[in-house]
Amino acid sequence: MPAWAEEIDAAVEEGIILNILTNPVEIIQKNGKVTGVKCNTMKLGTFDRSGRRSPVASDETFVIPAEQVILATGQTLDCSTLFDSILIDTVGTDKIKRNPLSGQTSVPWIFAGGDAVTGPSSVIEAVAAGEIAAAGIDEFLTGENHAFWRENKKTDTFFDPDDEPALFPAKPCRSLLPKDEKIIR
Repeated sequence: MPAWAEEIDAAVEEGIILNILTNPVEIIQKNGKVTGVKCNTMKLGTFDRSGRRSPVASDETFVIPAEQVILATGQTLDCSTLFDSILIDTVGTDKIKRNPLSGQTSVPWIFAGGDAVTGPSSVIEAVAAGEIAAAGIDEFLTGENHAFWRENKKTDTFFDPDDEPALFPAKPCRSLLPKDEKIIR
């Protein structure tokens, strides 16, 4: 899971449990209903061409109990088969078109976010898409906007995407360094 250190810290602060070096191998079901996910415990093997150690499966497995499973890593969306007979607006064949402020799609009772909308992205963007959709669903169901913490801001800063990059170095982010590490210029 690609994520910045501060995203991981924020997820843990929110109560998210990270199962590191874990590979889901089977969806467990009973009487046609999901009951859990069987996982392999992984260990780090030899270094690959990118300089990272490759995960290798061990013989150890465990089951995470679950009533619902959402698979959302490294997947490509095929919108043509996803919705069966529901006609939903898409961007190309692999992304769902939705309102960026509510997550609502062209089918009013369907909301979308995360990789299904943007393609592969960061954890924080997926969490933000979930918050947007949750607020949108709440407003759809109740008719009222309860997202009192959200404030839509208009950006008035000019940005020219064709402009040349600035010729001065970026300032280092001190908050990401360990307290005893110094910035070397």
